[in-house]
Amino acid sequence: MGIFKSFQHGNDGEQFVISTLQTFGLECAKNTNNETKYDYDIEAKIGSKKFTLEVKFDMMAEKTGNWCIEVRNSKQDKPSGLCATKADIWCVVLKDGDNKVSYITHVSTLKEWIKNNQPFKTFTHAGDKNSEILLYKHDIITEIFHRIDNISKDNFHKMIKKILNVP
Repeated sequence: MGIFKSFQHGNDGEQFVISTLQTFGLECAKNTNNETKYDYDIEAKIGSKKFTLEVKFDMMAEKTGNWCIEVRNSKQDKPSGLCATKADIWCVVLKDGDNKVSYITHVSTLKEWIKNNQPFKTFTHAGDKNSEILLYKHDIITEIFHRIDNISKDNFHKMIKKILNVP
């Protein structure tokens, strides 16, 4: 996959998440700040609580049944993805036939889970040949992620407040 196509998929995933969050009445926007654009993808607000999201569009999950977590830029030899984000929430967008679905968890929850659960496989030059990724089976979904594109506004608000530890 070329860099432009990869960027386009990422942008599509971010737009899907923004649209989903807006249906729940949240204020949100893509991060366009040049100083923080590599820290997180989306800024959002629920009530007075501001939070940020890192969005990854896993194009292969539907086909393989695996989830990938990006951890390093292997070309630049520096942390990326989970190891570089400053976001509060990690969001994964997946294809489900012709539809998209999205799941969220707190970044610290995902980091702790990764620390305690070895991937079944690691690739050092995935995607555009610049990403080190960890592959996990689909059970990561039920253990720490919450699907958000198919729940009610009230349930979403309860869930996000619980994830963010907001009263």
